[in-house]
Amino acid sequence: AIDDEVVSTLGIVPVGQTQIHTAGGIISRPLYPLRFSFPGTDLPPITFRRVAGSALQSQGIVALLGRDVLANFILVYNGPAGTFSLAV
Repeated sequence: AIDDEVVSTLGIVPVGQTQIHTAGGIISRPLYPLRFSFPGTDLPPITFRRVAGSALQSQGIVALLGRDVLANFILVYNGPAGTFSLAV
């Protein structure tokens, strides 16, 4: 998911709609074509035809990365240290 305000600022036009099940019920959300990149790293960019827009910025979040992104990398999460790393 990507924050609607961020996508709007970038001028990206929706390519469709999807229904998302939330705790408050089913809502309709726009879908955007996106390419996630990781500047300053050796991680390759990932292109998606459709990513759901959401109101995330009020929570201090720009994007939520799911298994579709993480499936391209090795994720190591160290809970006690509060750190994580991604590698190819």
